[in-house]
Amino acid sequence: MFNAFVGSFDVKLYEGVFLNTMPTCQETHWKQSLFFIDNPIQVSEGDTIEGTIKVNVDQENYRNLIVKFTYEVKGKGGSKAEECFTFE
Repeated sequence: MFNAFVGSFDVKLYEGVFLNTMPTCQETHWKQSLFFIDNPIQVSEGDTIEGTIKVNVDQENYRNLIVKFTYEVKGKGGSKAEECFTFE
């Protein structure tokens, strides 16, 4: 069952100094993000999920981000297009 995307980031602050929030890296006070989708999709081994992630600053509050996922699940049973958006 596919029911969420997980997000982390990796940024170079300056030469030789990086901040990485991947679960496999040293822990920081920054955490990963979990984006649940509204309608979980049944998936099988070998299925693929393809799409894009678009991130914009909220015009009403510059400290918020609007994250939009557009994706498609492709597998043996055909493809199922879904769109999941406006996570803040």
